[in-house]
Amino acid sequence: MELAVILKKSSALSKFQVGAATKPQNADPVLHRRGRFIEGVQLQIEALEAELANRSFVHTGVRKDKESGQPVERALKFKRWWSKDGNRYVVVLRYGAAALFPEAIIAPTVEDVITVLDGVIEAAKSGDLDSQLGSIKRGKKAVKEVAVKGLK
Repeated sequence: MELAVILKKSSALSKFQVGAATKPQNADPVLHRRGRFIEGVQLQIEALEAELANRSFVHTGVRKDKESGQPVERALKFKRWWSKDGNRYVVVLRYGAAALFPEAIIAPTVEDVITVLDGVIEAAKSGDLDSQLGSIKRGKKAVKEVAVKGLK
């Protein structure tokens, strides 16, 4: 039975109309990447706070089971954006596996790393990182471009 017929027959739905289903026009890829980046930074802050409190941190997510096809919560890969380099901490900003900048942010203490990450969230919210987030390539295309540039 068609949706229009159902709407006409139903007293609760008779005042509504049937229209074409379309994608929302506000699906801006820059805003999507900005949101995903901010989620990643917040995840880094959670991991760092867990490390400071001597708790274990496991990044979990829901994935489909290969055999049954049912959603299952499981541990996901997690890479820290910060590392200790002598008596200082180095923070590399990433979107997925790609570094946003060839440089890193240097923090003197591990507590300052949280301050750095909070500042990165503010910079991302204000749009300061949009050009870098927009330049990230996905998948095999990015690998091929790097390989071609390396040959020249």
